Amino acid sequence: MNISDLCITQDPISLRIADLILVYHIRPIERTMAETGIRIWCSEKSGYRPSWWDMKKGRSGTGAHCFLPGEFGATDWTANVQIQVLLEALIKYTDYTRFGVYPASGFIHCDYRKTKSGKRQVYNENWIVERVIE
Repeated sequence: MNISDLCITQDPISLRIADLILVYHIRPIERTMAETGIRIWCSEKSGYRPSWWDMKKGRSGTGAHCFLPGEFGATDWTANVQIQVLLEALIKYTDYTRFGVYPASGFIHCDYRKTKSGKRQVYNENWIVERVIE
């Protein structure tokens, strides 16, 4: 897996963002794949999205995918298994705090933003909490 696989625009990125992608997204997923045998990849290069790209698409430009200063970013992951199997593997082998599950689209949004409960949480596609991970 390459850093460019997690960059939606394929434009050059800063070393800060490259390091965040490697440490907080690629390495945890490589560990998850090694432990489970599941093949996992970034859905549609939806890892890092520059703020300008996000706003061009009608978004706020402040989402977790924008890797704002002080944040660790987000990635949308997909796999060669059912989405619930992927979810349980991500919960077990990564430190992501928020998991947004999009079954119809076949991916799970994963990020490190704080949750209201202070615990890791699983959300449905409408970002309603479905599960608090104890």
